[in-house]
Amino acid sequence: MLDSLNHSWSPAPPKIELTSKEIHLWLAPLESMAPYIGFLQSTLAPDEMERAEHFHYTKDRNCYIATHGLLRKILSRYINISPERIRFQYNIHGKPYLKPLHNKAELQFNMSHSFDFALYGIAYNDEIGIDIEQISPIPEIDKLMDDYFTVEEKSHFKMLSLNDRIEKFFRYWTLKEAYMKAKGRGLDLSVSQVEVQEESGKFIGLIDVKEKSKETSHWSIYSLSPAAGYAAAAVTKKSCWNLSCWQITHPDLLPEGKG
Repeated sequence: MLDSLNHSWSPAPPKIELTSKEIHLWLAPLESMAPYIGFLQSTLAPDEMERAEHFHYTKDRNCYIATHGLLRKILSRYINISPERIRFQYNIHGKPYLKPLHNKAELQFNMSHSFDFALYGIAYNDEIGIDIEQISPIPEIDKLMDDYFTVEEKSHFKMLSLNDRIEKFFRYWTLKEAYMKAKGRGLDLSVSQVEVQEESGKFIGLIDVKEKSKETSHWSIYSLSPAAGYAAAAVTKKSCWNLSCWQITHPDLLPEGKG
């Protein structure tokens, strides 16, 4: 279990190298992507453009275009294929993967977005799960905790102020969501079935309540603060030696040579 709330986020180096013992995270401030919407849209596949057109509001449509276009741009830096040529396939739970034709190196990825930010995770060989949430007031926090948190989890909230309870709620929530995505079951497993284990104020693991499994003892699990007012988590099924956190800057969006 690795807990890294204050990891620094810096511009990515010109050349990206990823080993089997690393995780790369990319943070994108979506508002700054507005000048690049045309380029990002040009990278999308027909089915993605069809989904984008279903959004009624321009802001929502542009958010979809930006998050999915950025995913293609990021992946292209790892597999040396131009963004518009990348093709995806999906598992039975709806999680996307690179088609084998593009992915001889077994690159795994996941993405999440909340309000002004998108977060992407990249790893080799093993599944990765990512989640980001804006920390905001929760009028019915007690009811949500009763619905989705275990008795043991709720015991860690008792002595906290309201603001601290809200922040911890989102830290727990992002850990649960990232865990479900790492298992490839983001749409099939409920957050109520995942328990965050805590000891002396430190996160020490995650378990599947139904399976009573402590399989995460050798996983890499990060709770992060990627931006003011946001909580995030990254989970992968392998022991990771190094976590690199990068913020996407404008030069990262410029078209590169075709692969």
